[in-house]
Amino acid sequence: MATQTITVSTTTELNQALSNATGGETILLAAGSYGKLVLKGAQYASDVTIKSADSSAMASFSEAYVTSASNITFDTIMFDYTYSSGDSSYTSKFRVENSSNITFTDSVFDGDFASGTGSSADGTGFGKGLVIRGSTNVEVINTEFHSWWKALGASMSNDITMIGNNIHTIRSDGISLGEVQNVLIENNYIHDFGGAAGSGDHRDMIQIQRSGGTGSSDIIIRNNVLDMGAGDYTQGIWAGRDKANYSDPTNWNYNITIENNILYNAHANGIALHQTDGLNILNNTVIAVPDPYQTGGVTIPKIIISPDSLNVAVTGNVAPTIVGDQGQADWTLQNNALVATGSYDSNFTYNATGMVDGYNQYSVIAGSLVDSLNAGSSLVDNYPYDYNSWVGSSSTVVSGSGSNTTGTGSTDTGGTVTGSTDTSGTDTGSTDTSDADAGGTDTSGTDTGSTDTSDADAGGTYTSGTDTGSTDTSDADTGGTDTGGTDTDNTDTSEADTSGTDTGSTDTSDADTGDTDTGGTDTGSTQSQMVFDDFVLDIAGLPGNDQAKLRDDATVVDTVSGPAILFDGQQDRVELGRLHQFEESEQIAFTVEFTRAEADGSAQRLVWNKGHVGLTLVGDGLKAHVKNNDGKFYKGFAVDDLGLNDTDTHQITLMVDQVTDQLQVLVDGQLVLEETNTDFDFVGSNGGTEWGWNIGLRNRDVDGLVSGFAIDDDVQFVDTSAGLVDDFLV
Repeated sequence: MATQTITVSTTTELNQALSNATGGETILLAAGSYGKLVLKGAQYASDVTIKSADSSAMASFSEAYVTSASNITFDTIMFDYTYSSGDSSYTSKFRVENSSNITFTDSVFDGDFASGTGSSADGTGFGKGLVIRGSTNVEVINTEFHSWWKALGASMSNDITMIGNNIHTIRSDGISLGEVQNVLIENNYIHDFGGAAGSGDHRDMIQIQRSGGTGSSDIIIRNNVLDMGAGDYTQGIWAGRDKANYSDPTNWNYNITIENNILYNAHANGIALHQTDGLNILNNTVIAVPDPYQTGGVTIPKIIISPDSLNVAVTGNVAPTIVGDQGQADWTLQNNALVATGSYDSNFTYNATGMVDGYNQYSVIAGSLVDSLNAGSSLVDNYPYDYNSWVGSSSTVVSGSGSNTTGTGSTDTGGTVTGSTDTSGTDTGSTDTSDADAGGTDTSGTDTGSTDTSDADAGGTYTSGTDTGSTDTSDADTGGTDTGGTDTDNTDTSEADTSGTDTGSTDTSDADTGDTDTGGTDTGSTQSQMVFDDFVLDIAGLPGNDQAKLRDDATVVDTVSGPAILFDGQQDRVELGRLHQFEESEQIAFTVEFTRAEADGSAQRLVWNKGHVGLTLVGDGLKAHVKNNDGKFYKGFAVDDLGLNDTDTHQITLMVDQVTDQLQVLVDGQLVLEETNTDFDFVGSNGGTEWGWNIGLRNRDVDGLVSGFAIDDDVQFVDTSAGLVDDFLV
């Protein structure tokens, strides 16, 4: 067996050395760019190592495709992507497909920032870092990823190891997994993401997704630091329902262990997993950190488990809240320290805070609740220490980094790596339908994602510049429910607003516990504001309510702004009954607060009183349905370009009067539709048949959170005679 060391300095010499290698060789690369590397069918008897001769002056590749190969190690190599005009977010230049025994160690995957795209993604990470697909025994160790759309993904693979990596300045996902078995994610530092406003990206530090519904198994996520730092909020560790069918055992995730991790973030999905059999969440520390750029939405990370999960153990964790426990016989919860944000001062010493120091480190105060339960990650015992040194990889200077969403992103100040520009080859790729990235919704739900056919090279022939490719499902972003979006309503600072609908103005009352919050200062229009107080849905009291009934998997969850109804997109609904008090009303108005689970624009029948009034979300707009004598009820009155295909919380109000034949719809306090040329006729329009009110409907699935719903039959319509006025709702 050969054990020789070969030194090369040109692409030709490298290709020759690889062609002659049989196993055991180490090929040392002199500093410089080696362009595009293609290793197709390179089956070595034992490990062949491709290594920089000088670790302080790494050799670089502009593209690297390892296909149907085995026994290859990349050591101290720079994988250097340079953005070119016309590149898509999902551009994928570094791939391992249908291969085995492949290792990346002490290397750097250096992404780039889009510029001149004319989109909100300008100045944010572009492309995918490393894509692993259909492969076995792949290791990624002590390697840095930065400036990508998505950093590191593995799908339809097994025996995957990710240890000691430094993943930062990412626009969307840090680590994404789909249809994988036997995965270890350990000792990684994942931090400082920077999003792109309006992109629909669904940011997750670690995501377990279901491509086409199929689940994963035997995953250990241990001893990682997930820190928002000075960047944008993200979801932490997420495994959603995606396309899963509860009754199909292949769609479940099995044997997932999440142990001894630290998470600092400002997003409700701290550690959130769904439809899992064999779930262990042990000794993690989940801490909410301030995000001055996020003005609304859910900001306090929690441990969230779907109640349908089986064989669950949640022990020894520190978190503000644990959601999902309903006394299931096969669940164990013990020794968890539930520490609300208001109790942080009595439990933690602030060694570092993200917005000041660029990273967070909260150590435990002796004698505190956390200390007495010996709860949380042991990694905090080492504070203060340098995270970058801990992961064993230096942090590259990132030029041009930043965020176009809410945070500022961050810049690391380690050693500079300039890399080099490679102009060889053209990656033509193909159409990618996964770039929609399917949005996100906090606390649970479904992020369905889609298939990415963009850059897969598994079956293609690698020529001098054409990447013809085949199907890639590796990074279809199929996870995620995200209510962390911005809520643009005015501020409610009441200490106890525990039920009903709070829809607008500033309220500084100490105890607003009624159904409707009507107090406070009106800083909006000069005309009378509308009040909904005839029927206000008591969301907190829904479980066990004899009239308003949760159906299918609809459930009430706790959020930072109060209780909300979670709909998973699979026939969930709330049946409110006939509500007789409104059946003869010639004026009807309802208002609903809703947060999409995915930024996908899917049609969702949000409110429905069949044959009378209804509301459907379609694309980025809506349809208002009102029975009338001039058109079909189901066709409705459509309004587009409202931005309702995002994952922010929106308030939508519909008002109609059949005497004056006036219909108005408001979105977030702004009038978006007024119809006065239709003969409305909704009282008794069903010939005596009353179907009742529903939030959600079986055949137009709602996927997200409803945080408020109210009905009234005597409200003040918006007076538009003096022009459009904002902020009418109270």
